[in-house]
Amino acid sequence: MQFQRILIAIDNSPHSLNAAKKGFELAQALNASVGVAYIIDIMKEPVIPETGRISESTQNISLAKANRVIDKLVKGYPLPEKLLVLHQKDFQKRK
Repeated sequence: MQFQRILIAIDNSPHSLNAAKKGFELAQALNASVGVAYIIDIMKEPVIPETGRISESTQNISLAKANRVIDKLVKGYPLPEKLLVLHQKDFQKRK
C-alpha cells in the first residue's frame, strides 16, 4: 500500500514540531503530499456565556496564530521541491 497523502497535526509543542519533521521525512520517502493541521485546545479559550461558543475575534486570533506556526514550520524545514505542502481545502480535494 502506497500512501499518497500524509496529515500532520501540530500544537506548537516541541514534541509535535519534532513529529512534524518526521512526517515530512516520511512524506519525502513515500513521495506523498503533506497536510498540516494546527490543533487548538478550545477548553482553554474564553466562551460567550449565552451561546457557549468561542467569540469570532478569539477564533480569528487562534487562526492567525495557527497560520504563523504552520508557515514557520514549513519555512524552517528544508523541504525538497517535489514535496507538496497544501492548505486544508486543497489537501481534501487531492486524490
